[in-house]
Amino acid sequence: MHGGDDDLALPQNGVVAAVHYRFNLSEREMTRRIIKGIRNPCVNILGHPTGRLILERSGYEVNMAELVKAAKDHGVALEVNAHPDRLDLRDIHARMAVEHGVKLAISTDAHSVGNLDLMRYGVYTARRGWARAEDVVNTYPLKRLLAVLKR
Repeated sequence: MHGGDDDLALPQNGVVAAVHYRFNLSEREMTRRIIKGIRNPCVNILGHPTGRLILERSGYEVNMAELVKAAKDHGVALEVNAHPDRLDLRDIHARMAVEHGVKLAISTDAHSVGNLDLMRYGVYTARRGWARAEDVVNTYPLKRLLAVLKR
């Protein structure tokens, strides 16, 4: 398609950043490391913010209040990972984000089509955190979502 209001340019950014190694840093070091990622202008969403894997890893030490503040300051959404092995953010952290005006992004963390039906667990978690549709970026109409991803 060319011309007209139906044209939607792909965002320049659209990056989900997440910690995938070096989980054993101190709380101060890990918080600083993650905030450095949040400050990157290409980052739109912070994935699985606590790094927990249920029954495998409790997650890394991180100051959630500082992450929420940085996310707010830089317009970065926090992921509510719906996969039953993660469920990260926890509902209390989702509530903290919502109370501070930080947007959420619910994700299934699907590595196959069969995992797409896990979305409901992320919705349940976000709702326990008192999130409403306007608090969740992937409930937005496409044009608004693309504008968020262009930040």
